[in-house]
Amino acid sequence: GGSTAVPLTGIGTQAAQATVALSVASIDFGRAFVGQISSVRRVTLSNTGDVPLAVEGASWPTTHFRASSNSCVAAVVLAPSQSCSVDLFFAPQIATPISADFEITHNGVGSISRVALSGVGVVLPAGTKLMVEYVIPSLNYFFMTSRADEQALLDGVATFSRTGAAFPVYSGADAGRASMTRYFFPEAAKSASRGTHFYTLLDAEKSLLANVNPTNTYAAAKPFNEGLDSYALLPLVEGKGGSCAQGLAPVYRVFRGAQRFPDDANHRFTIDRAVYEAFVAAGWDDEGVRFCVPAP
Repeated sequence: GGSTAVPLTGIGTQAAQATVALSVASIDFGRAFVGQISSVRRVTLSNTGDVPLAVEGASWPTTHFRASSNSCVAAVVLAPSQSCSVDLFFAPQIATPISADFEITHNGVGSISRVALSGVGVVLPAGTKLMVEYVIPSLNYFFMTSRADEQALLDGVATFSRTGAAFPVYSGADAGRASMTRYFFPEAAKSASRGTHFYTLLDAEKSLLANVNPTNTYAAAKPFNEGLDSYALLPLVEGKGGSCAQGLAPVYRVFRGAQRFPDDANHRFTIDRAVYEAFVAAGWDDEGVRFCVPAP
């Protein structure tokens, strides 16, 4: 009883791995005040290969960067050409440059896909609070508030998003400061389906609005005085080509007026000159410098 040796032939093959691509390699969120939430930036992971990609999750090692939504969670399987995404924002808790790697782990080539995140936390000047800008993307409608209770409310409303823009305003009265009043025009746009807000610390504008609605009645398209919002300083020179005293940042006001944007009224306020110039170039009315705030 002998045995017969059977030769084994062939070459072993390794299971194919999916290849992946990230939409960005790095994100610089720029400067943000401690307590501010920046605008959202999206990271997309795509399966660029020919076999399924198993996602194992996304992570980041610091609470200074956070996610508002995440579809790159464990157990997600991406077929070829499919993708998942994570919406990230910067929320500095200390005043210092901050950096971290955002990672998505998977079973594809490389195992870990990384995005370098960076930003600079900036401390608020003493005696100030943040004026924060929001947008309703579906309406392209901008709104700002320095009221902490409103900010907390809007941060929990899915239809509102922070644009990432914010600037400090004074929280109390003092010599030379003027009170900033907020007005709301109900049913003033989009076939009376939405209103619009307006801020001013100019006495002439306050008087004009009071004359339009002397009893401060809440009525369609009438300026309703919603009271004091915060304090700021008057510019040295108001309007187009305006300026502020040294150490202060000019706040520019632009208006989406009826002449170019019928039935879509909206004011926007910004300390970012590039944003101001871009909106003027897009057809918004140039109302120039309207008030001054502590420079970031």
